Amino acid sequence: MVNTAGTNGTDNGERPSDDVLKESLMRYARLQLKVPARLANLASEHNYRIGKTNLNNLNKEFNIPTTHKPPPLPVVTTLVCAKLENDLAQGNGPEAWIRAGRGERE
Repeated sequence: MVNTAGTNGTDNGERPSDDVLKESLMRYARLQLKVPARLANLASEHNYRIGKTNLNNLNKEFNIPTTHKPPPLPVVTTLVCAKLENDLAQGNGPEAWIRAGRGERE
């Protein structure tokens, strides 16, 4: 039997534009959503229903960061330097973390 509709019994919906899709995937990564939640959000927000494999391929295509693939070193260095610039009293350095771990007050 010939499939004239060409859908093979599934309807993934319309794929959003690359800009919209990338922005949504980046937002899901910032919110640290798990894969099922990301798939559910894509379905509800964009009417785009895909599986885990396709989501993984999209994450690779758009270079979406994951916990296993942190941002590049220059980006991290820039972010850390910006935080250190705002910490004029040096109260958030390693010593502050050690004191907080021991339960000590300043």
